[in-house]
This record gives sequence, C-alpha cells and structure tokens, in this order.
Amino acid sequence: METPIRLEQWMVIRISGNDKTNFLNGLIPTDINKVPLGQFIKSCWLSPQGKIKSIFWMGYFKNDQLLSDDGFIFLVPPEMKRELVEDLVRFNLNLQVKLEDISSEIPPLYFSASDVTDCYYRMSGFPFFPDGFFVFVSEIPESIPYSESLPYLVKKDYIPPYALKGLNPFEVGLRDCIDLEKGCFLGQEPLARMTYRGRPRYMTYLCSLDMQNFEKYTKDDKIVSESHEIGRIVFKMKLGDEVFFICQLRSRDLPETIFSQALKTLNARIVGKYS
Repeated sequence: METPIRLEQWMVIRISGNDKTNFLNGLIPTDINKVPLGQFIKSCWLSPQGKIKSIFWMGYFKNDQLLSDDGFIFLVPPEMKRELVEDLVRFNLNLQVKLEDISSEIPPLYFSASDVTDCYYRMSGFPFFPDGFFVFVSEIPESIPYSESLPYLVKKDYIPPYALKGLNPFEVGLRDCIDLEKGCFLGQEPLARMTYRGRPRYMTYLCSLDMQNFEKYTKDDKIVSESHEIGRIVFKMKLGDEVFFICQLRSRDLPETIFSQALKTLNARIVGKYS
C-alpha cells in the first residue's frame, strides 16, 4: 500500500526497569531475547487456554529517540489496548518494571510501505499489513486514517488484528509469534500439546461471499458442504458494497476433494503461515 496510514488511536507503551526482560519472557510467547534492536515484530498475549487476547508489535530500543536508556516499546491496536494494559498491570507484582503510556509524548504513529522519513523502524506486518515501516513523525501529507485503510487492506488479503481475538495462534497462522523452546509463558501447555498432533485442527481463511450470505450467517455458524461440516465462521465484516468472512476450515480430517471444493466455493485465501 503506497499511501501511509495514520495509526492515530494506537497506544504506545514503554516498558523499562531491571526486571523487564524476565517479566515479559514469563508472560508472552515470543522470546524477548530475540527481539532485534530498533525493529518491531508482532507478538500476542494469550489466555491460560492458549487463546489470543491481544495482538501487538514490540521492539527493543537503546539510546534511541523512543527510549533514552534501554527497554521495550509495545504498539497496540485500539481494540486491544485496554485488555493488554490490564494484563500487564495485573502481573506486575513486586517487580522492578515500569509501564508507561507514552502515546502523547512522542510524534504520531504511521504505517508506511516505504521509509518516507528519517524516523522509521522496520516491522513485520503479515497477515495484518504488508511488511514495511512504523514511522513516528509530526505529519505525513496525504496519509489516511487506519479505519479508512481497512477496505484496501482486506481486498489485498490483510485482516484486522481484532478479528483473531479468542482464537488459537497455531490455527490462525501466527506460528512465528510462538517460541515453545524459550521457557514457560501463559498458554504454553495447550500449545505444546498441539505440536505433537502435527497439522493444526483448523486453518484460517479470508472468504468473499455475497450480501445474501452476509445476512444469513453469523459468528460461530457452521459451514456445511455436501453434508460435511467443513468449518465455522469466526468473523464477518461489510466494507462498502463488499462482504468478507473469516472462516476456520477443518484441515486435518476432511477428504481432500471436499476440502478443495470448499476453498473454491468460498473463494478462500489462507490467512497467516502454518510452517
């Protein structure tokens, strides 16, 4: 996407203090020690059952304009910031960890597919954005608000992060956010059990259906084809004159011919990466 996107309602959280690394490593599924200096990678916060509660981007900074000493910066979409803040505060007990909302202290946040200014940081966006850059600058002319960018992003098969809330990260293609070798974290046990079963039970797809189906189906409705239950609807959205569903299809135990026909009928495009 060439036009920069204003992420005007996103929260910027600064996490510092002597215990910051151990604090975060015991909670989130991404290995904090592998976060590259001066870049942002996506991660998530999981429930004890291994389901997504929030999705965010995090980076490590040292002697940078975002951090004068060293620490982590979390960039949080508006639909997920309240719950993430509550979780961070709840687990910060008797630790030398400082949590700060610095959204109003730094220049506005943008996403850009190119390095449009001197103040940019590389980020991994898929499946929510193209890979590109987070930019902190007072203004980028001709940018658009995040809400207005969704129709374009979805048509290019990118999805809003909040659409995956409550789902298993292995079943929505967020395997690259999970490091089962780093030690304990919230939700580790159910995810570890899944790895021994091989292929995920579900794989997630973005599907284009007509308006009639948009009114007919709701969240958690089953999808049936040729008397086979092939999956379920987990999210639906209407963007202008077009409608989209995010569906989870049974990837492990359906006959291949049924599964292939379902993908064609639903005009389904896979979300995320599964290997």
